[in-house]
Amino acid sequence: MACCVQQKCSKKLIGLIRIISVSCALLCIGLCVATAIFIDTAAASLPLAASLFFIWLGVRYAPIYYRNLSYTRARSFFQIERGVFWHKHILIPNSKIQYADLRRSPIERITGTSTIVFFTPGGKITLPGLEPDDAKRLIKLLSQQ
Repeated sequence: MACCVQQKCSKKLIGLIRIISVSCALLCIGLCVATAIFIDTAAASLPLAASLFFIWLGVRYAPIYYRNLSYTRARSFFQIERGVFWHKHILIPNSKIQYADLRRSPIERITGTSTIVFFTPGGKITLPGLEPDDAKRLIKLLSQQ
């Protein structure tokens, strides 16, 4: 990877967010049906609204989140840019990275993505949606410094 070139995360991140949001929407729809059958039809409006929110999350939010998520690896720092409503520009000096962890949840394994977690004195910072090979390469580059 060239020095200071901004990289995009894997487009598979959109699929990951959509799988999670559809799962939550189906759970809310089931809750809505159960509430309407066993309690009251008026009380079913809240789970219905929540399911519509999760559907919106998968359809509209996921592509915007992907478009706004990028990272830059340089010799002396690592920069992450992300955010939909609030944009964050996170600059991590290499000297402040205590260690980095590669994580893959079951859903990430299904979608073929992985997450790097950077541990710094100020806390942990995550970089989701990476191809597993890219994540391993970044971890290896960080361990060499």
